[in-house]
Amino acid sequence: MPVFLWLVWRKRTLLREHLQTLNPIPLVPLTEGEQGRGNVPRWRGCRGWKNSLPLVEGSELLHLTSNFMGIFILFFGISIFVFGRRQDYIFFTTLSLIPVLYGLMLCIYGLEITKALSFPILYLILLVPLPIGIIDSITLQCVMAFLSQQRHS
Repeated sequence: MPVFLWLVWRKRTLLREHLQTLNPIPLVPLTEGEQGRGNVPRWRGCRGWKNSLPLVEGSELLHLTSNFMGIFILFFGISIFVFGRRQDYIFFTTLSLIPVLYGLMLCIYGLEITKALSFPILYLILLVPLPIGIIDSITLQCVMAFLSQQRHS
């Protein structure tokens, strides 16, 4: 995990530059009729929910596509996690972290930051433990070789 954080830290200038180019929706106070209860001011984006439908132009289409792809990858990772948890497979449960991270990165930050952080996220594959069957087959052969050598000595 520290290596993952170091790999992300190395890309900090690229990430900072890209995050500064994103245009967040400016917040404006709600009108008196929309305030709700109490005197606590509430905020909403300048674009209401009716006007927030994406325009299908150039880079907006790419952003819309990456959002749908991110949601698909996120749900795929969640389904892998649920399957691994229900069947008690630690391999699938841990492996589901990678598609979940990719899906969240695509949904929240877009394709450019996901491309920049793809190596650190893929590096997390080294955290995934091998399935028990593979470990048992490798260690069984090692134990048998050791025992046969002990018998001949």
